Amino acid sequence: MSFHKLWRKAQDNPTEFSVWISLLDLVEKQQNIEYARQAFDAFFKRFPYCYGYWKKFADMERHKGNKEKCLQVYEMGVKTIPLSVDLWTAYLDAATEYYHTHDDYETKMRSLYESAVDSAGLEFRSDALWEHYISWESGHNRLVNAANIYARLLSIPTQLYFQNWDSFNKLVEENRPEDILSKNEFASMVSQISAATGKPISLEQSTGDISDELEPPILGSTKPVIEITDSVRASVRQMIIDSREQIYRATYMQIMRRWYFEEKIRRPYFHVKPLEEVQLNNWAEYLSFEEAEAETVISHIREQIKVTNQLSDDKLEEAVLEYPEVKLAKRRVRVLYERCLVACALYEHFWIRYAKYLEYTEGDIPAAREVWRRACITHLPYKPTIHWHWGCFEDRYPACLDNPQKFEVLTCLDILTDLEKRLTDSALVCCRRADALRRAGKPLFDIIACLRNGINRLRYLVQEQNKVAQCVSGATASRTVAQAIATAAQARAGAGVLAGRLARLFHRNESLAPDGIPVWMLLLSTKYEEEEDESMIIDLPKIEETNLKEKIVGAESNDNLTEKSDEASKSPGATKVDEENITDEAKEINTSN
Repeated sequence: MSFHKLWRKAQDNPTEFSVWISLLDLVEKQQNIEYARQAFDAFFKRFPYCYGYWKKFADMERHKGNKEKCLQVYEMGVKTIPLSVDLWTAYLDAATEYYHTHDDYETKMRSLYESAVDSAGLEFRSDALWEHYISWESGHNRLVNAANIYARLLSIPTQLYFQNWDSFNKLVEENRPEDILSKNEFASMVSQISAATGKPISLEQSTGDISDELEPPILGSTKPVIEITDSVRASVRQMIIDSREQIYRATYMQIMRRWYFEEKIRRPYFHVKPLEEVQLNNWAEYLSFEEAEAETVISHIREQIKVTNQLSDDKLEEAVLEYPEVKLAKRRVRVLYERCLVACALYEHFWIRYAKYLEYTEGDIPAAREVWRRACITHLPYKPTIHWHWGCFEDRYPACLDNPQKFEVLTCLDILTDLEKRLTDSALVCCRRADALRRAGKPLFDIIACLRNGINRLRYLVQEQNKVAQCVSGATASRTVAQAIATAAQARAGAGVLAGRLARLFHRNESLAPDGIPVWMLLLSTKYEEEEDESMIIDLPKIEETNLKEKIVGAESNDNLTEKSDEASKSPGATKVDEENITDEAKEINTSN
């Protein structure tokens, strides 16, 4: 199949992952970089968490000789998936190849490595990234930097903690202490050994291979001094290991508390295939655990401050949030949420939970807004529930209140109106939009028009699906017929819910007599024309609510009610069942509202 055919197919079915994969495989085989850019850019707008395809795209640019473009692709990739260790290591390899001839090579690469460990260093499976950083420093004989990186790594719970500890011990044993410690730290340890032995140790009169850049003797004494011997170095090595072992043991306890959850994670990466229920429950429990850990740390720090200081509640909370332990605990919660959302990007309840955590627990409104937008615009553009939550959030905290303002100001009505254009056959979206119209103080007639147009769209869908069920033929006819019948039944039920909602709206506003209009009449009273849907909403004349009864009844009488009512009267049992279903579903919708 040609590129253009697959491209049109992908545009017609933007949620079909398999179609996009076929398109990307095709451009990879053809090696047409223009087609590849077009296809990959469109793909990443819908499935940005597929880290493997970021690497494929970057490799295509590199093979075409576009090294700068390759780095730009990697930069966009790690910005989109900042916790992807594989993507970061590939980016660092490409950057090393590109910058190694530049004068500022060391500065650029160290800055890039720091960005990598700052973004993904707390990930439980980030050992490969840390090892990449250590290898780069060691490869350029910067052992002090390598030892400092190990010190940071040993304080972070990671999967290969035992292997990291062995590697650090190996670094200490195979190198002189003065080569892996800073001058101040080395001098401090030598001073402690000197005090313990009662003999000053000279840092100048050493074996001759001590660097001339070391500090002058720390003990300016006239007493006899001894040189730094192998036994002194052995003592320093032991002090290094002892000091780091305390950190390692504390980290080990943190790892053991998380291992129960980590070993249950079978798919830490994104895929469109559904996750098992066990996996979803494990993520939920893991998040609850990490939130509880953060709360424990905050409570402990708060009690410590109360003992030593008498502060008001506001100042006390500000002081608590400034502690490094609190910042680290809250950072771990966010990292775990981001890890969870990579694997569970298609499950809206995790997005809702994360946004509400940021809003209510941390009070970070801009961060919560960014999560809502990521979820609804990129990952879940067809999910009504999360759009409703997002809309309510925007009504509570308009974007104009952010400092600085990053996003345009949207209301719940704006969000649901846009969603209704994508989900024209959703009764739930129509009901939510009607609620948003009411909350926004829109005229009653706008709410009526919203519900009536929703009924008409669903009735039109029923007619179309019935035609499909009657006319289809072929090998897959039975399956197609079953799908058409199911879709028609769902649309019919949705139309019933909207009709019940509309009837209650009339009665609530005393626009009709107590007996009202039967629900079945609301269902059958109008005819839907697809191309005229927008004009029906916009161009309907304004009427006074006092005359609404006469206008509605007059409109009802002009729509062939007699003929359609006769058809409905042929099956009174079905009508009764429909009305009961309508009432039940309407109650359910109202309850959720």
